[in-house]
Amino acid sequence: MLSVLAIALSLQVKESGVLIQCRKPQNEGSVYLEDNRELQQGHFSSFTLCKKLHLEDFGIEEIGSGAFTYLKKLRSLNLRDNKLTEIKQGMLSGLRVLKILRLENNLISSIENNSFVGLDKLKDLYLTYNRMGKITHGMLSGLPSLRNLFLDDNLISSIETNSFVGLDKLDRLDLDGNRLEKIEQGMLSGLTALTYLWLFDNVINAVQPGSFNGMEKLEMLDLSENRISNLQPGTFNGLIHLEMLDMKSNLLTTVNGNVFDPTFLHEITAGSKIFDIWLDGNVIECLSDLC
Repeated sequence: MLSVLAIALSLQVKESGVLIQCRKPQNEGSVYLEDNRELQQGHFSSFTLCKKLHLEDFGIEEIGSGAFTYLKKLRSLNLRDNKLTEIKQGMLSGLRVLKILRLENNLISSIENNSFVGLDKLKDLYLTYNRMGKITHGMLSGLPSLRNLFLDDNLISSIETNSFVGLDKLDRLDLDGNRLEKIEQGMLSGLTALTYLWLFDNVINAVQPGSFNGMEKLEMLDLSENRISNLQPGTFNGLIHLEMLDMKSNLLTTVNGNVFDPTFLHEITAGSKIFDIWLDGNVIECLSDLC
């Protein structure tokens, strides 16, 4: 018995050309899935002009290699709220102009190396609410245009050195709600364009000095709701453009000025730079050099 996955085509003519949107639930442009909920090559052979495809909440468990081969013009693919457990090489092949990929709220626990190779135009990748336990080198390869990466609310406890190398345009990285215990040198290497970094609601108890080297453009760093009790000298070296540091609800008792980059600290004390640091929810006894 076949189950029907209905995708409607709505045609809209604009001055710049034709915009085709694929949306559900309608009764035209139907695609049929077997009971195992697997997308296979050829399912979308009649949607060669489709630019937006919504496949959320259909119970999809597997996507065969080349399933999206015919979607040469697809710019947005929504696969959230399904039952995918892994991302494999070839699964996303052919999506050369894709800009938005939504995979939130699946059961994804692993991403095979180089699975995203070929997605040269992708700007937004959503992997929130999955079951990934680690980020490995090669997992995020092939994403030179990525601007926003959402990995929040997974089970991530480790990030291999250089896992983010190649993400030269990444602007926002969300890692909140995971199980990271430490931030170490090399863990965030390659994030030279990053301006916003969310690390709140992990179990971080230590931040190694030098962890933020090469991240001069970072403006906002959220380390709130962790277990940090001590900040070593040089912890935030290199963050010369930082505008907001959120350290709420940690275990801090002292914050010394030597945790910051010397150039950055000089601008603060000279009054030439506006900087917000949030420390509520700690038991602060001393703010040396910051008062």
